[in-house]
Amino acid sequence: MKKRKLTLFLTSSLTALSTLFFAAACASKSDPGRKEINKNNNPSGGNKGDGSNDKQLNEFKSKSFEQAFNLKIIDELTKKPKDKSDVTADTIKNKYREIVQIQVKPEFAKIFEANVENVYGENDRNATGKIKFIISITNKTNNKAIYKTYEVGGFKTTEMGILDNGQLPSRTEKQITSSDLDKYINLNQQQRYDQDNKAYDELVKRSWENKSINEIRPDLNYSQSAANKFNELAKKVNIPTYESAAYKGYTLPKLKENGEFDGLTLYPWDKYAATPNFMSDIDYLGGRDRYKSTGLARMLPNEMYKKIALETFSVEFNWKDEFTKEIGEIDADIKNINEWKASKNKPKFDEYIQQFVDKKLEEIKELNAEKERMVHRAHNLDKQATGEKYDRQIAEVQKKIDELKALDYDKALEILNKEKNNYEIERKKPWNERKKSRRSFGTMWIMDYVLPENGKYPTKWYFGTNSHVAKLMKEPSLNAMSLTFINNKNVGIMSKFRITGMDNNFTRFSWAGEQMKESVDTVFDAIDYLKTSPTQYLSAGDKAKFNGVEEMIDFAVIEVDFEKLVKYNSGSWSNSQTPAFPTNAEELAKLVTNDYYHRDDKDKVKFLAKSYLNNYQAIDLKLKGSQPENIDQLFAVGYPSSKDDYFLKKYTDDDQISQKELWQSLWVNSDYRFYEADPVQEGGKPPFPESRLKNGNSLSYQIGLRSFTDKPGINDAFIVAPIRGRELYETYKDDESSNNKKTLAKYFNTGLQYMLRHYTPIGGSSGSSVRNQKNEVIGVHSTIFQRAGVDFVAALRSEGYNYQGAFGAYNLPQYDLIYGGGKDQKNSYLDSLIKKYKDKDIKTWLFKNGASKDNVPVEFKFNNSGSNRS
Repeated sequence: MKKRKLTLFLTSSLTALSTLFFAAACASKSDPGRKEINKNNNPSGGNKGDGSNDKQLNEFKSKSFEQAFNLKIIDELTKKPKDKSDVTADTIKNKYREIVQIQVKPEFAKIFEANVENVYGENDRNATGKIKFIISITNKTNNKAIYKTYEVGGFKTTEMGILDNGQLPSRTEKQITSSDLDKYINLNQQQRYDQDNKAYDELVKRSWENKSINEIRPDLNYSQSAANKFNELAKKVNIPTYESAAYKGYTLPKLKENGEFDGLTLYPWDKYAATPNFMSDIDYLGGRDRYKSTGLARMLPNEMYKKIALETFSVEFNWKDEFTKEIGEIDADIKNINEWKASKNKPKFDEYIQQFVDKKLEEIKELNAEKERMVHRAHNLDKQATGEKYDRQIAEVQKKIDELKALDYDKALEILNKEKNNYEIERKKPWNERKKSRRSFGTMWIMDYVLPENGKYPTKWYFGTNSHVAKLMKEPSLNAMSLTFINNKNVGIMSKFRITGMDNNFTRFSWAGEQMKESVDTVFDAIDYLKTSPTQYLSAGDKAKFNGVEEMIDFAVIEVDFEKLVKYNSGSWSNSQTPAFPTNAEELAKLVTNDYYHRDDKDKVKFLAKSYLNNYQAIDLKLKGSQPENIDQLFAVGYPSSKDDYFLKKYTDDDQISQKELWQSLWVNSDYRFYEADPVQEGGKPPFPESRLKNGNSLSYQIGLRSFTDKPGINDAFIVAPIRGRELYETYKDDESSNNKKTLAKYFNTGLQYMLRHYTPIGGSSGSSVRNQKNEVIGVHSTIFQRAGVDFVAALRSEGYNYQGAFGAYNLPQYDLIYGGGKDQKNSYLDSLIKKYKDKDIKTWLFKNGASKDNVPVEFKFNNSGSNRS
């Protein structure tokens, strides 16, 4: 029992020790103050200066590898020199720390020294005999350093590029011929899955180094005979086989020897890294560059995108942090380390440190993958600089790994106590002297408003977003909020915007003060929304491990009362100007919402009444030629951070690049190739045909995250990804034992999810609405999987799905997050309105006759006969 708790503890407290070394990286996302807190905690000290402007370094850097260095390879066993033609590039990649020595040539050695920071190679490295060394070069006269990547060839090659582990390297790209595509189109969706999944599973197994299921998922008690019952049911209900699902990391029933099920078991994220995932070739037909197909920045290709953009906002929250969680984790770390030290239990201490080492090794893998994407996307002038930026980051992570490995009991305790002391000093300061605050932002969109009286403009509005965005607003010390929005209803189609803070078409309003939080409220959060509990379906081991964890869907509704908010106006911004801030609540609401209230009713938001799981023919993408009018197009608009806006060009956009860390970029799920078109002058015609420009996008054909075999782009979150990111999702819930008190609780990701293709922007886009051409919202953009090239969209409605016992008693739940009424559903937006306003007879745009179950439109009512099978 103690060991199990320790494993959980290590997983949940990774931030405590890792932030000692990576606080700056964390701060850039959510905590500007952390960088200052941690700046003196580097155990090694002696940081080298930036040598990018050092003349001697740059002259040396211009030399080739052969001109600058001597390469020496040592046999790992005999320690004798080996010729590089006798060693594969894969061996160098995997064992460079043990067998590679790189020295500056004697004629330069008095001035320069070099160190190999990392080594990487392409998938075909054993076919080409080439590898890439990331080398830090230091000028010993001034201790300044630069990094350079050198490609070195001449290593031993193997037939077909077979790697050292005996496996063929994976290939994630494939050219599909026209004849192959015609054959593929003639298959039905199940046949397409069978063909794609066979090839996909081979890739996944190779990534697992052909390990058996019992090696990667010992928790399942797998045997082929025991899995037969599941596979028979899987075929009937169109879900992946047990074996395929196991390698993909799905939630699966634990098996008894007789094939009976012993509860569901989750993929052990606390022991293993993320499961392998690959892009779908089908998603990139028509010459699309898969690395650039993440959406379209700062352009609105058609009127539908424009309509959505005018009712979509970047929202930012600021709060003062008490550091309660961080201090608690540090205290637990200190207690454990002292116990291990007293008992001389070095293996436990090493296990503890290894958790952080493993996390950093995974970070290096992610940085290498991100480097590949970003270098590919970068403009030619920026490719080398982009690659070197990532090389420096990888080298820094490797240095931190070395520092972690060098820690002993006392050094770890010293760092932790220093960290705790800094937190304690900060939180003891009076409120007005507190310097450390956190900020984070997301996307939200107009969903509803309270109907006004006497011809007034509405001042109480409801905005849809993610639960994890609304969580920011629930912070007890919330003290500021801002909204950024398009201020010009006449913005042009196919015109290029600048980043939000540098474009006259955007305005940012801010509000601040300790009482400001009274103006905003999370009226509905889709947490613990069912009468059942997900743990009731789990195996005994997982039931104990996840005791008390409930379910969630990443959706929430925020209420903004402009009557109250107008009292806390604190600032405005529009491209270096400070526009007038309305002091009248109606004027403020009208300006922020772009006069949404006076739109024609047919142009206001609606919701999808029949999910695509239940009605897949409505979204079944035609793979060749123009799309029929009866096939839905999907549209998404959000505001990710501009820091990864790769559409910005060096020199041309230098002023924006210098400020991209501060602002957001409007982002849509459209074709990136539109950006390179010549700007459209007023009255002119765009260079693309109207048939392309009017389109939105569709669901993905990605295989690894699809749990319904005959329905591309759809999955059950609890089966495919019950844990959002690396840890259980945590947010505030109301404590029924205390008025107005909120406590943190953990939740599984659940419900129906859509997989959107060509829309994987970074942080800040969370909460983007996804809707069809009829302006029916189908869900909200929630989580991106860049390696798979897909985004998870939390569906607002599910009719449920009966797995006929494949997952024991578990079935995909039936729910409607707006109207409620699903089987076993206990909360929804409507339920929350009724609870909050009770007998006040509140009337909104969605519930014109009053917030009541009697006023749910008939098309959104369930028959409650149980979960249906699509």
